[in-house]
This record gives sequence, C-alpha cells and structure tokens, in this order.
Amino acid sequence: EAARKGLRGGPADIYRVTLAELSSLDKCGEKNAHKLIEEIASKRTLDLDVLLRALGIEGLGKTAARALAERWPSIERVRAAGLAELSAIKGFGEITARQIVDGLRANATLLDELLTFVDVSEAVAQGALPLSGRSFVFTGALTIDRKLAEARVQKLGGAVPSSVTKTLTHLVVGGSGRDAPSTKQKAAQKLLAEGAAIAVLSEQDFEALLAPLEVAASPTASPAPSGTKQQLTLF
Repeated sequence: EAARKGLRGGPADIYRVTLAELSSLDKCGEKNAHKLIEEIASKRTLDLDVLLRALGIEGLGKTAARALAERWPSIERVRAAGLAELSAIKGFGEITARQIVDGLRANATLLDELLTFVDVSEAVAQGALPLSGRSFVFTGALTIDRKLAEARVQKLGGAVPSSVTKTLTHLVVGGSGRDAPSTKQKAAQKLLAEGAAIAVLSEQDFEALLAPLEVAASPTASPAPSGTKQQLTLF
C-alpha cells in the first residue's frame, strides 16, 4: 500500500518517512504511526555489525559481520579493507572475501545514504575482550534463554556460530544429562574423538565461566591491581 500511495521505498527512506505519510496508510492510524516513528528514531544509532548485516550482502551474515566489526571497529576501515586482508580473517577465505568486497562496492551509494541518517557505534577491538578467540554453541533442553546467552557471549567478545565444527571451543549442553544426545552433541563427540579441543559445558559451567568475566568487564568493576590487565535487517 505504501508503494501504491507513492511513499518512498528504499532502505534509507525508512528514516525519511513522516508521521503524516504513515498516518495516511489504511489500518495504521495516528497512534500506530507515532509508535513507528519512535521505533525508527530508536534505530538512529546502530552497532557496526548490525549495519553491515542490514546491507544484505552475500557472505556477510551475523558471524562474519561481527568478525569484521571486531577486527576493524569503524565503518570507514571496513570499507577500505582489501581482498588480501579479508581473506586472512579466520573462517573467511577468498570466496567470502570477494563477496564482501564486491558487495560493499555495489552497495556504496546505499551505505553513504544510510550514514547520513544513522550514527554507527564502533565495536571494541577484538583483543580487548575476555572471550575473544572463543566460540560457543548451545544445544539441548536449556533452562536459560538461548538468545540472551548468545548475547552475553558476544558482549564479551566471543563468537556464536550456528553449527559445531573443529574450530569450536565450547559446547554448552542443557538438560539433565540423561537425555539422548542432540545432533550437535554427536558432532562434537565425533570431533573430540578426532582430536578437536572442544570443551563441553553444562549450563552451570557456562554460568561459572561467564559471571566473573561479566563482573570484571562491568564499568563499575574495581580497577585491576597495578601491573595486571583487565581483560555488532535494521528492524
């Protein structure tokens, strides 16, 4: 209906739409229009990885976007990255690197347009976070919220791939331990038998690992003693 009424339809046009335009849509009304305008306003600051995923570039999914944001914490630096630099990132390779280079080039105008409406939150450099270099997959009958657990890992610099591979570092298994192994558990068992270094954790183990790291990473945490180090669609 928006197209039929001549309203703008590009991704950046989301930020140009007015209250009057939304209110004119059937079944929208002024109250819903106000809510949409407020929702749009709340998306004017985006994490770098969220912005990259929103471009819809092949090969640039959640894990790849986060890896880029951690490696180069500004959109300008990501756009300047060459094929060789991208290929050198763990898990990328030449095909993914080429897709990203070509995709960023093809979407240059769209990205420039979006950047006139949004501010980009720069990611924390990868080496500064305690779970950098570690990856977590969750499986089984979890009592914790899976999405929340993944977000906690990512906030501390960890990755949350969708599948079990030989590069995985941690598999968090829910349930009583008497349940039949899940597909992901079986995959991990096979890889462990082949020599992979995957730590299998219970939910309690996961909590015991993350809780102190979250306390240490909190802005209100006490400073580390001298001589020690304390260890990202639009909608």
